[in-house]
Amino acid sequence: MKIITKSNTNIIKVFIANCIIIFLAAIYAYIRYSANNLPIPDGSIIFFLNKGLATTAAISISISYILSNLSKLKSINLNFNAYLKYFGTIGFILAALHIFVSLMLLNSIRFPYLFKTASVFNFYGEMTIFFGVISIGLFLMPAITSITSVKLAMGANSWKKYQQIGYFALLALIFHVYFANFFQTSNFSKSFAYLLPLHYFIWAIILTTLTLKAISIFKKKQTISEFPTEVQGKK
Repeated sequence: MKIITKSNTNIIKVFIANCIIIFLAAIYAYIRYSANNLPIPDGSIIFFLNKGLATTAAISISISYILSNLSKLKSINLNFNAYLKYFGTIGFILAALHIFVSLMLLNSIRFPYLFKTASVFNFYGEMTIFFGVISIGLFLMPAITSITSVKLAMGANSWKKYQQIGYFALLALIFHVYFANFFQTSNFSKSFAYLLPLHYFIWAIILTTLTLKAISIFKKKQTISEFPTEVQGKK
């Protein structure tokens, strides 16, 4: 009896890849803080680990959608379907861990730029929480519908519709990251002093994901307009 299946091998590969990204992102954030003489709060190991979790969650979920869109482009003959579910699912789990750790760390001493007083958020703190809740709430739908039994019960068309909600979650994530890092984003010159802040990489991969989705939609509409009968027949 085979204990290790191909499915298990794929999820192990994705898990290892995510662990590596978490480690590299955390080390990168630490080096950047040190190079720029930025204040490092108490519990620095957890603080930088949380940055790694946040960055990797965004990257992993985005990779899931990027691979999905690449597989739909006829000009690119690649098949990553075996990895899509795992990148998305692990990314969602990392996002949930990021929320848990953030709630542990969140206070006016570690994040003074998000607070008006010791216990009251300012505008940027409120918007950070607001868009964070929207983002994880929207990501929950694709995550739940990725469960095999749920997917089979829904049918292909309904499943695809729920998976598209993830793109709106990515849009909300852009704003969440913006408000959470406003103090760096607003000080443009300081952000580029020594190494880019991690949130620039998050924005880059999300925008890449959304761009590929736009290209995929355009290609689909172009195909329908050129071969309407054939496309309808395939449906």
